[in-house]
Amino acid sequence: MSFIQMIEQLGANAALQQLNQAQLQALFADKDTETLHALLKGDIDGLSDLLKTPVYRCVLQVPPEQQDEQPAEEDEKSKPQQSAVKLQ
Repeated sequence: MSFIQMIEQLGANAALQQLNQAQLQALFADKDTETLHALLKGDIDGLSDLLKTPVYRCVLQVPPEQQDEQPAEEDEKSKPQQSAVKLQ
């Protein structure tokens, strides 16, 4: 199974999500081992270099005035804004 196929399956396959690091590594080809290590360590820059394509991390931004308080009601204006950013 290739690295890309594994990533596609991780989101939809509960059995794959329960595997530990050693079990996941056993599913990868040798050339994908470095890529898996970068992914597991959260090394976005290294992962981008290995895949030769930009990798984005989802960032959750909460307005400063809402960081310490719990909103009583949720509406579109009070929800945290979510965006994808390319780390350089």
